[in-house]
Amino acid sequence: MYRLYLDPCGIALILYSVAAFALIVERLWAWRRAKARTRAFAADMEGLLASPDRQKLKEAFEKSDAPLGQVMSYVLKHDTSQSPETTLLLLDDALEVAGGQFKRRLPLLAALAGTAPFLGLLGTVLGIMNTFFSIVQKGFGGPTVISAGIAQALETTAVGLVIAIPAYVAYNLFTTAGDNAVRDLRTQANRIFVALGDL
Repeated sequence: MYRLYLDPCGIALILYSVAAFALIVERLWAWRRAKARTRAFAADMEGLLASPDRQKLKEAFEKSDAPLGQVMSYVLKHDTSQSPETTLLLLDDALEVAGGQFKRRLPLLAALAGTAPFLGLLGTVLGIMNTFFSIVQKGFGGPTVISAGIAQALETTAVGLVIAIPAYVAYNLFTTAGDNAVRDLRTQANRIFVALGDL
């Protein structure tokens, strides 16, 4: 029957698994909320863009908590009507902030994914060391003497990989989704600025 040995590595791996799971769930929930806000805001924008009015758009952006609304609100706080270069610079700044929000807490998920295998490897080394200590103390007394250390070594390695693989996959998926979301924001913002005559 499987059980994780509760040595320091085993305890750390349990904490790793809880942290990774919590981060993945939090990011999924954040993306779900962002998509819902984006869909609602996009529906409102269709009507406003039919006959663009800078003041009405600015008010709509300021009231919105959708990512596009936040980006546009940041840019339109400044007078961009006479300077396309300023518009693009401000848009880059706003998208940088938005990208940080999309990728929030992902460095921590990457750290967990990157270090979990090493923590498992440390458990492997400690398990093999325990095996040799048992042999030194008890001699070659059959499989039971060395089985605990070998089991510890194999289990911590396996658990480290079980944590690292889904965490790494999730990190890459969230990173790609964040990059795509920023590109979509840039496209939508450019469309609005063209409609306003700022680009």
